This record gives sequence, C-alpha cells and structure tokens, in this order.
Amino acid sequence: MARPFSEDSESDLLIARSLAGFFQELVSNAAHRLRVSMSQPVQVYLVQLLTSWARREATPPMQAALGPELLSALAEPDRPRRWTQLRNIGDRALYEGGYFAARLVDSIVDVEYYRSIGRDAYSHLSLEHRRAHLRALFGELSGRFAELSRLLAEAAESGHHSPGDAVTDLYERWLVTRSRLLADRLRALGVLPVAPREKG
Repeated sequence: MARPFSEDSESDLLIARSLAGFFQELVSNAAHRLRVSMSQPVQVYLVQLLTSWARREATPPMQAALGPELLSALAEPDRPRRWTQLRNIGDRALYEGGYFAARLVDSIVDVEYYRSIGRDAYSHLSLEHRRAHLRALFGELSGRFAELSRLLAEAAESGHHSPGDAVTDLYERWLVTRSRLLADRLRALGVLPVAPREKG
C-alpha cells in the first residue's frame, strides 16, 4: 500500500531521482571508457539495480553464499516464486561481484564465483520466463555477465575515488576489478599494473 504524500515522501522522490541520475552518469561514463555498448533495456536495468540497492544500504553486508541459494531456487516448483528467487540471485551476484568487486580482495570467494552464479541465474530466467521481452533482457544479462560486471566495477571506482588510497590497496583492487581508472591511477603513481603469472 502506497504511503500518503508528505514532505518525507517528496524528499524520498527527490533522492530516488538524484540517485538514478547519479548512477545513470556512472554507468554511461564507464560504458564509454570501456567501449561497451548495450541495449537500452539493459542500461536501464543496471541503473535501476544500483539505485534500488543504494537505497537499501550504502555498503551492504556480504550475505550467505549464493551457490546454495541458486540450488534452492532451481528446486522451487512454483514458477513465479522461482523466477523471483532467480532474479534476486542474479541481481545480487551482479551487484556484489560487480559494483562491490573491490571488497572481494580478502574474500574466500572471487569474482568468477559471482559471475558463474549470476550468469546461471539469469540464463534460467531467459529460458523459462513467460514474457518474451524479459527473456531477451535476461539473455543479454546472462550472455554478457562478465562484461557487465566489469562495467559496474569501473563505475564504482569512478564514484568512490579517494586520492589518499595506498598504492598496495589500489593494486589489490585492480587485480580484482581490472578497472581502467585504477590502472591509470597506478601508472600516474609510477606503478605498471601487471598481473602476476599463474604458477604451473
């Protein structure tokens, strides 16, 4: 049930509009820097995703592992409930593994884990959702999950620039996100951003 209009609700509306505008600019600028083109529905979806999560909590706590949640969702017999669960999983994987990828530096799970789970969740939605336009949307989100995840990581770095960051922190975040902004900042500090070679 909608709340009656008040000064508070007007303030909420202004905040929502300004947040959406803020994230629209971050996503557009990141897409331009990375030379990523995407459909209009996907761009709108990313902006709405960031706006929705930002209104919940500025820095959300890392939640339970997504793998068991995905298995539980796939076993859900009620289709609308299953679709909601799959969408929530895909959204969370994209948000935490993309926009907050830098927080995974010391995590026991890495970005690839989030990409795998999110890709699978959206893929199932693209195959079984009853609405054709949503099947197309989730299909693009699934097929380009890694690319869109990197785009959100790039957007996050441009929105959370901190001149006082230590070089080691910048390098560790770059290893996780491979952000162009972070690479440029490292080069400006005289550090060449090169990933260590895999052993084996």
